[in-house]
Amino acid sequence: MSSEGVLGSTQRANLFASLTMSAIPPAVQQVLQARQDATQTQIDVALLGQNLDVQKQTGDAIVQMIAEVADVQKQLASGHIDVRV
Repeated sequence: MSSEGVLGSTQRANLFASLTMSAIPPAVQQVLQARQDATQTQIDVALLGQNLDVQKQTGDAIVQMIAEVADVQKQLASGHIDVRV
């Protein structure tokens, strides 16, 4: 039994999608694309904000480590060191 001439489910879905998109007027397609672009921009901004927060936390931790190293160096220079557990 040959399946030539019979569309598979993927082919039917692609055909339906192409027919559906071509049935939408260009102006409406542009509005839909603009809305999709705006949503993607909001997602991108939120992700960048989270990335910036992580970088700030990392920077704060590095500054704290540098301050602790400087404190230990001062203690060593004065001849003693306070050990914190």
